[in-house]
Amino acid sequence: MNILKKLVVVTVLVFVLAYAVSASASLGYMRISLIENELQIMTAEAGEWGYAAINTPLDVGDQVWVPAGSRAELQLNTGTYIRLDGSTALQILSLDQDSSQFYLSQGNVYIYYDAPRGSVIQVDTPDASTRAFDRAIFSLGISPQYSDVVVYKGYVLTENRIGEIRVNAGNMVSLGPDTNGEIASI
Repeated sequence: MNILKKLVVVTVLVFVLAYAVSASASLGYMRISLIENELQIMTAEAGEWGYAAINTPLDVGDQVWVPAGSRAELQLNTGTYIRLDGSTALQILSLDQDSSQFYLSQGNVYIYYDAPRGSVIQVDTPDASTRAFDRAIFSLGISPQYSDVVVYKGYVLTENRIGEIRVNAGNMVSLGPDTNGEIASI
């Protein structure tokens, strides 16, 4: 009888574990992992702004607004984190296992990109487009005239209408729509 009880417990644990793995996979590719003060979100389904909560799943077409005095963190299921300062607006353009694309219309983001080889993250701004293909830590900031790209670890490729430039760790570049920015040390 004791062996039968153990067998039932093991069987139940296996089913619970299998359910937990399948349920976590169905949560999507991105979620809100931290909110300090407040965070607003407009989903494609709702079509209007509302307050967000931690662990809210995010999807393509969703827009995130971090008001002044607030901060937020978004987490992709690849292990990538995107931290947003106050007065930051970010839109999710695409999400899948191998790539993600965002549009930063204002504010500052700090990205800890940790995805498997062969993946890419892209952040577009009004002035430039920045991509990381390998593990990297970098930030993007929008000023009235430029998009600033700062790389702390790894490298990114950033481009505008003038051309493409590689920014390695310890360097930064400021790009306008029609400027070919120069690399500078941070």
